[in-house]
Amino acid sequence: MNITEKYKRTLEEFCSKLQEKVRNTEFEFFFGEVYSTINFDVRIDAKYLEFYENVLRKEIEFLSDSGLESSITILYYINEKVGTLQSAMAD
Repeated sequence: MNITEKYKRTLEEFCSKLQEKVRNTEFEFFFGEVYSTINFDVRIDAKYLEFYENVLRKEIEFLSDSGLESSITILYYINEKVGTLQSAMAD
């Protein structure tokens, strides 16, 4: 599996687990807003995708009810950064 597929699978797994955790909590709306912006099909340099895939993998390992807001924020910032890198490559 190449890094693009690996990143996508890890992102999907993280989103799925996070969605389960936030269901019926005060963070459900916040997660929904962030999730609606997620780009699962990214094309950026492999070294960046590998870095962000590793961050998501670590977040999956440490996902807990006490850090949901932080996990959603991390998801948001990773998506923003990956989107910025993708836009820069297109220019």
